[in-house]
Parts: sequence; C-alpha cells; structure tokens
Amino acid sequence: MEVTAENFQEQFGVLKAALENASFVAIDCEFTGLELERSTHAYDTPEERYRKLRESSLDFLVVQVGVCVFQHDKEKRGYKYKAFNFYVCPKQTVKGAPDRMFRCQASSLQFLSQHGFDFNKLFSHGVSYLRTEEAAQLSQALSERHAQQLKEVGSPNNGPSKISKVEVPKDTQQFIDDVLDSVQKFLDSASGAEVDMEDEDGVGSTTSKQDSPEDLCMREASPKKDGSALHLSECNGFKRKLIYQEVNARFGDKVQLNTESDSDGMLHIAVRITGTPEEQRARLELKQKKEREDLELAHGFGRVLELLASSGKLIVGHNMLLDIMHLLSQFVDDLPKDYNEFKSMVRAAFPCLVDTKVLASDNAIKDTFVTTALELLLKQLRNRQSCVPPVESETGYGYSLNQAKYHEAGYDAFVTGMCLLGLCQQLGKYKDHSVELRETSPVLKPYLNRVHMMQSPDIPTLYMAGNEVIPSRSHILHATFPAEWRANDLYQLFNSFGQIAIHWINSTQAFVAMASSPLATQALKKLGSSKTLTQDSYRLQSYSTYMTRLSRQPATAAAVTANKASSPRDSDATVEDSGVARKRKRFRPHTRKARRRRV
Repeated sequence: MEVTAENFQEQFGVLKAALENASFVAIDCEFTGLELERSTHAYDTPEERYRKLRESSLDFLVVQVGVCVFQHDKEKRGYKYKAFNFYVCPKQTVKGAPDRMFRCQASSLQFLSQHGFDFNKLFSHGVSYLRTEEAAQLSQALSERHAQQLKEVGSPNNGPSKISKVEVPKDTQQFIDDVLDSVQKFLDSASGAEVDMEDEDGVGSTTSKQDSPEDLCMREASPKKDGSALHLSECNGFKRKLIYQEVNARFGDKVQLNTESDSDGMLHIAVRITGTPEEQRARLELKQKKEREDLELAHGFGRVLELLASSGKLIVGHNMLLDIMHLLSQFVDDLPKDYNEFKSMVRAAFPCLVDTKVLASDNAIKDTFVTTALELLLKQLRNRQSCVPPVESETGYGYSLNQAKYHEAGYDAFVTGMCLLGLCQQLGKYKDHSVELRETSPVLKPYLNRVHMMQSPDIPTLYMAGNEVIPSRSHILHATFPAEWRANDLYQLFNSFGQIAIHWINSTQAFVAMASSPLATQALKKLGSSKTLTQDSYRLQSYSTYMTRLSRQPATAAAVTANKASSPRDSDATVEDSGVARKRKRFRPHTRKARRRRV
C-alpha cells in the first residue's frame, strides 16, 4: 500500500490494527545518500564504525520507508502480510515546526530514479514528520496558547490591537480605504445570504451559512450568520499591521480579526462578526480542534516509529545498521556521540531486532549462498524445496514476486520478511510452519539484537544488547606507501611471508593481514627501518602502534589522515604497521584493472 499525506491517517489506523496480531515486522529505508566520503575500513572497532557513520551519513535523508507486517496463519501453515510503502518528506505544516536542511548525493538520486522513484510524489505528497520531543514541545505550546485564548473570550478584539500608531503611507491609503469599505459592506450584508465581497481590486471575499459544513470548518467559520467570515486578500506583514490598526479604530468590538493561512501557506486576515461570548467560544474551540488535528498530521511518520516501539514486536531488517541509525536520528532524536548510549537508544526503540544478513552469514549456511545481497538471497532460498512457507496478502497490501520492485522500500521490506522465514528453515531449526515465528522462537535466540557490520573480517556483528568480543589484531600491519602503488606492489613486498589480505584505507594507506602473528612480527623486523618516506619508499607499523598514534592526533587531523585521497583499490584486505619506513626498488605498476568486492 502506497502511503502519502492524503491517506496517511487512514493507513496509520490500518497499520496499528495489523500490529496487534503481528508475528514480526520487516522494515527497509531508501536514502538521498550514503556517505559523504569513504572513511570506514575493515578494521574499524565498533566504536569507530559507529562514529564514522554518525559523522558522514546522517546529513542525508530517509525519503521512503517500507513496513511489512507478517501474521502467522496456523491453518495454512504460512503467513498473511500487509506491506506499507511510506513516502516521507520534511515539511513546515504547522507554526513552529523546524525548517530542515538535508544533503543529496547525485549517485544515490540517480540510482533511485533508475528504479522508478517518484520524486514529485515525495515533495508534493510525502508524509511530514516531527521528532517525539519536537511534537511534545509544539503540543505544550499549543495547549498554553489555547488556554490563554479561551481566557480572553469576550474581551475586546483578539487581534494585535495594542500596537503603536503607524501613519498610513500615501501609496497605501487607497488599499486601506478599500479594506474598510469591504468590512463595512460585510457588516451591512450580515443577513446570512452568500455575498461576493471581492471588489475589482480583489480586496476580499466572504463565506456564509450557505457554505458546506466542511468548507466552513476549513475556513474556521461557523455556519451561523454571525459566524460568517470575510477573507481579505493576501498582503505583506506591514499592510496586515495597518489593517489591524485601522479596522480596530473604525469598527472597534463589532468585528474580530485573525491572521490565517490558506492551503498554499499564504497569510491573510479573516474578519468575523464578534457575536456573543458563547458564539466566540464555540468558534474558537472549532479553530483549536483543527489546530490540534494539524499538529497530529505534522507529527506524521514520527507516530509510526512510536507505534513500532510501543508494539514490542520483532523488527527485521537486512544489513540494517544504517536503517536503524537514520530512523532514530530522523524521527526520534539526535544520535549520541557515545556508542554505548546509542545501544541504549536502540534498545529503547527496538527491543527485539534481527538482521537477515547476520543469519545468512552464519557459518552453518553461508557457503551455500553465492551472495547474500537481498535481491538474490530470496531467489536462492526459493529455489530450495519447501524453504519458504506460503504467504498471502490482503488486496492492495501485497506484492508479486514475479514483478520485482527492488529498491522500493515496501517491496524490500516484504522480501526481507520472506528471507527471514526461508533462512530459519535453512538453518534447520524451523521446519514446522504450523508454529509461529516470533521474537521468543529458539531459532532466533543466537541472532537477536545483532546487526551486520559491513566489510569487517573479524567483527561480523554489532551487539545492541551487550558488548562485542574484540579479537586480537596482532597479525595486522598498517602500511603507508606512494599513491602510485597498486595491490601488486604490496603483494610483491610481502611475497616471502606467505599469503596476505589487503584492506585499503585510502590511496596511500592499507591494512595488511598476515597469516599469523609471528609472520607479522618477522615481516615488520625484516622490511626495513628507514625513518623517512620518499617517493619510492613505504612505512610499516603494527596495528596497535597505528591505533595508539591515531588516538593521539587531534580529531580533525585524524579525519584528514583517514580520508586523504580516499580511493580504495584492488582487493579487500587489511594490514597493520609499526612505524618503519624503507626505500625499495620501484615495482612495475600493477596492470590488472582495479576491482572492488562488494560485501
């Protein structure tokens, strides 16, 4: 189901009802970009990886969120599901809402466009949102303003009448005269019949009891005679100030003035007959009800995150670290600098998480997959007999696997949920589909609250409910070398020390993983001790020495060092250094085309 601003309220109710009986919920996000620059590398610590992603990714925007709710069907030994595809866009739909800024990455926008993303729908019809605290603050301010307004019912004109007297400029006098004339006609014609009060200069128009109740609510007017309104034409703030001043001076308490906005956000003044205190209160309560509804709509997708958090349901994603970080940052609150505080924030919002990338990477089954990329993972699972249980959807809430819509968030969420079912079957611990799969299922216990850490050879997962086991990296060296070097240069340098794996940091740095710690020690001792780095030289240091030196650098210098000329090449591997530089004969440039292996 495609969800935009027009049908959000209705579909929010459908989602809320579906969650009550849900077995689990799959999610997916689409972004306007991924990273400002490539700063992550294979031997990041969990804290480093979090810090780098927090600093380089969160200026981008989530523009589409997929939510797919799966419910177990015991009789059919399968599942029913409802998929929702939310277009999400920041908007200033209520007074006081933040005017947000965000980044876009050309390659990401091109990618979305190539996969059918509707940018016009996003910006014209996307669901707005407020963070939890933003919505709470605006609600508090609105309640206080409403209480004050109700206290003032029956007092003289509610508009800003207590303002210093301003002389009307000569070139504006005719405009003011026309306004006063329109207000006088409005008072004279207060018989309840529909009257066109707009003169040839377009000063104003009225609504009356002949309008439908819906129209009157939209215009914040009562269908009673004394509730009709004269809507003056849009004008700037200075002219509105003059209108308040001159209308109050001419008509006093006979009319009430309020500044309102139309559907396009343009401001104008509405003139209403004052009426009795009871009539004023009724009109004000109607206006305040509309303002509360508008605030609820402005909260928008933020309410969906609150709903998912309060449901306590199992949340499923695929390679979901960035999804989690963006969802929390965009719709809940700023992410903390401290990694452990981030974990606490995750547990508060999503107490039960499962990453299908983690399941697919389990040693018991990972070698049975050619790739664990989402769009190919399900295809491989479906090719295995009885691996994926039957699923069906309600009309309007489903997808056809024969008409793939990869990179549409709703479809990817659906596929993620299907992969979870297939992977649990593949692991050999969920063969009876008459039993519901949920957060308490034994098959999921080893994987709960673990999310995949991309391109990390020795820390495959981040554990949101505890501490990660940090491996020894004594077999890792860090190498610094000329920008002209390629992978083959490093392979030749370490040729006498057996196989190595290279993990690029940037064009002049890489980690080199040796087969063992003793080999790393031997290589470090044998490969020179020059203290200068020239065009034809390299420098080696142990991983621990490199990390110690990096930690002593100021934050800005460390960032420059990590990101300088960032352009990873050839293979995915990592090495550690230990402060040694040595001249060497230039190797012949590596002629094989550089490649990147996607994880």
